[in-house]
Amino acid sequence: MKRGSIACKHIKTFAPEGTHRPAARDLVLETWVEREPRAVTVQTGNESAKSPPLPHLDAGALAKSPAGWTYVEGVLSVKTNDRFEPARFVLQL
Repeated sequence: MKRGSIACKHIKTFAPEGTHRPAARDLVLETWVEREPRAVTVQTGNESAKSPPLPHLDAGALAKSPAGWTYVEGVLSVKTNDRFEPARFVLQL
């Protein structure tokens, strides 16, 4: 990696199979990361589409917000609404 470049990690989720869809719900991803990300985005559907970064919030604000992310002691928590389609979480480290 070149000095000054931004490392990214990608986490993919897949669309559910079958025809059943539960009521609207949050999708919460929690994972260990080695350092706090600079930004987190969620891309759904067309992976080439650009999406704005999610807001960086403290844990209390994330619980009340429909979308955002927080980082506490090595654990990254990302929250967004579940659209029941493939999604890619992009972590800019």
